[in-house]
Amino acid sequence: MKTARLDVRLDPEQKKLIEEAAALSGGTTSSFVQAALLEKARAVLREHRAVERIELSAEAFDQ
Repeated sequence: MKTARLDVRLDPEQKKLIEEAAALSGGTTSSFVQAALLEKARAVLREHRAVERIELSAEAFDQ
């Protein structure tokens, strides 16, 4: 069950853009925003973890 909330402030043009894209994708605005946020969050975490692995490998190589 989804109970956590996230409030975001947008200007009217941003809101309209997101609503239009959500409608074109065939889903709700909420599901569209949720999917986009999760995709971005996962990408940022993947990139961060990759950089950490590279740094750890470099440190191990230097020793």
